[in-house]
Parts: sequence; C-alpha cells; structure tokens
Amino acid sequence: MRNSTIEAIVSCVLFAAAAGTALAEGGGIGQFGKDLGEGVTQGLKAELVPAADKDFMVNAASGGVAEVDMARIALEKATLPTVKEYAQHMINDHTKANDELRRIATSKGITLADVPNANHKAMVDRISATPASDFDKTYIHEAGVKAHQEMQTLFRNESTSGLDPDIKAFAAKTLPTVETHLKQSEKIHDELLAPPQ
Repeated sequence: MRNSTIEAIVSCVLFAAAAGTALAEGGGIGQFGKDLGEGVTQGLKAELVPAADKDFMVNAASGGVAEVDMARIALEKATLPTVKEYAQHMINDHTKANDELRRIATSKGITLADVPNANHKAMVDRISATPASDFDKTYIHEAGVKAHQEMQTLFRNESTSGLDPDIKAFAAKTLPTVETHLKQSEKIHDELLAPPQ
C-alpha cells in the first residue's frame, strides 16, 4: 500500500513537471517555467536512485579523479620508466571510466564533483609532497596498491549488491580494469622492493 502511494505521488509530480515543461515550450510560461519543469524532473530522478548507489557513484568519482591527479604528478616526478608508464595508463583508464560514470549520473539527475573528497585530496597532497628519492615507491604503494585495493572492494560490492541496474552494470564492467590496475601496481611494487641484483 505504501509503495503504491509513493508511486502515485511520484507519477503526479512527474506529470506536473512534464506539463509545466510542455506549457513552457508552447510559449505560455517562458524559459523560467521550462527550467523549473526540467529541474523538478531531474530532482525526482535523483530521488529515485537508492542511497547506496549514489554513495558508490560519489566515492568512485572521487577516487577516479584522485587517481588522475596523482598520475599527473607521477608523470612529472617519477624516475623509473615503468612508473611513468603506469601513471599514463592510470590517466587513460580512469579518465575514460570517470567520463562514463559522469554520463550515467547526469542521466539520473545527479551531479558528481570534479574534485576529490577530503580523504582522496589528502592522498593527492601526500603524493605531491613526497620527495623525489622516495617518490616511485610511495606513489606505487599509495596510488597503486592501497588505492586500488579500496577501489576493488567498492566496485565489487556495487557489482554484487547494487540496486540501480545501470550503476551496478557500470561497476561490474569496470571491476576487471580495477583488478588489472591492482595486479600491475603489486608487480611494480614487488620489483621496487626487490634487492638489487
């Protein structure tokens, strides 16, 4: 009963928003009415996305932006070619995933920040402040191994427990790339820690 009542209310509001938009397009209300109708519709779309799925999108977007920021720093400060190659790989893959996630979010009336959250920003700042002598190891450990272990858990949980089918599908499709990044970073990390031959 409660669900059907909520659905009825949502349908009425969606109808009103659509009617307002249509009326605006007909010239009766003007641009303000059209914007209002579209704003209400976008807001309702966002309300229909489960909170856990929204949280996933916000965290995944923040982590992705942070990965790109840290990789750009690595292109400037890293000394080993393998670390620079890894950083470029991170820029390419995370930019692509970030763009796709942003498109999905926009279609659902959700705006994702284009800057990292406080936790991810702190990680970027640590990487940026790392001296050149320790940079390669620190970058691979923090932005590579540690960050991708967290991302793997985030994406795995969404791919199995997500409620929104589009967001869940994005997580499932992107998870193998996250796992590949983790394996690559672990391999480089092991090489960096190995005693010189």
